[in-house]
Amino acid sequence: MLSQKYQNVLNLGTSLNIKNGDVKEENGILHISGTARTAYEKDLIWDEIKKSGGNTPTDIQVDMGVEVTDYYHTHTVAKGESFWVVAEKYYKDGNKHPVISDHNNKEGLHPGDVLEIPILKQYIGGEKLQVMLTTVGYDTKGIDGQVGANTANALKSFQTAKGLSATGTLDDASKESLREAFRAHNGGLNAKALQILLRDSGHSPGGVDGILGKKTTEAISQFQTTYGLGSTGQLDAQTTTQLLGAYA
Repeated sequence: MLSQKYQNVLNLGTSLNIKNGDVKEENGILHISGTARTAYEKDLIWDEIKKSGGNTPTDIQVDMGVEVTDYYHTHTVAKGESFWVVAEKYYKDGNKHPVISDHNNKEGLHPGDVLEIPILKQYIGGEKLQVMLTTVGYDTKGIDGQVGANTANALKSFQTAKGLSATGTLDDASKESLREAFRAHNGGLNAKALQILLRDSGHSPGGVDGILGKKTTEAISQFQTTYGLGSTGQLDAQTTTQLLGAYA
């Protein structure tokens, strides 16, 4: 029975206290539904499914809602934990630790601190802010994750162009305007920005060095395959649009 094959998934659902959980098997497919507390817990369910059914299982269908949509999860810091360790746990990439520290406005951690883990796609700040501004034509004088005067000036220029208050501070109105402009961009991509977009989509270009070599071409091809595009390794308009949408 499929319920036995996916018993680990059902056990996890119980331990996570999935609300309104329902499981039934029909015509050789196991149907699972319910509501997870956060997107992170929903992802845990999917990770467990993949352990038993592979990356693209055909014998299970999941209809899982999420109760809290403002953030990815919350985390209580344990002794010895760093931002890197926390980022590795939730994003499977310790390099994304500045996202968590910036979002929580913290430079250090202490046991018992409660962190809000942001949803990566919704977060804009640091490196991501620089990537987005650079892409839509506002030069931050480099993409290094350090938001200083150059990035603030680029943001002010963007705000002025969009009729927003030119504060150099990323308020909600500026975030939405920047996200809209970024997704609508139909021009070329800065080499380093392209590599970051590929890296954050899960298709490693082998590093972020601004050099568009063989590994970057292979990453583009892999991305195209993942999204059902023609696997040419060339950055065409359709691939660019898909990359931008996946990033922000």
